[in-house]
Amino acid sequence: MPLVRITLDTTTPAEQRRAISDGVHSAMVAALGIPKADHFQVIDERPAESLIFDEGYLGPSREHVVFIQIWLVRGRTIDQKKALYRQIADTLADTGVRPDDVFIQLTETSREDWSFGNGEAQALDTELLMKHGWTPPAGS
Repeated sequence: MPLVRITLDTTTPAEQRRAISDGVHSAMVAALGIPKADHFQVIDERPAESLIFDEGYLGPSREHVVFIQIWLVRGRTIDQKKALYRQIADTLADTGVRPDDVFIQLTETSREDWSFGNGEAQALDTELLMKHGWTPPAGS
């Protein structure tokens, strides 16, 4: 049940924006096992001067950062998160985004923190989720 916000420079061509979007989603499907249809994203474009970042903080050599924020239900392991970071960086490299420019931030929530419409808390309905390809995390 992730929600993704991708923030990038307004000069990013439309076809690359879509490739980045698709790449982030396919990485989440591969690394986290989310259902393919669980695809909710916001692409946020900003002028380059509105994207503030240090060019070398903690090692990467940044030039044209793509900020990726992912809100998802709590329960992934550290190894799954690391695999997700690697999968996104590798996948976006195929779209022309340098791995050094991929900045990812995860926020974990609870299932009761989500409504997918109609004023309902669908994420609390395990049977409904499973009908749509969701697999409960191990130990739940």
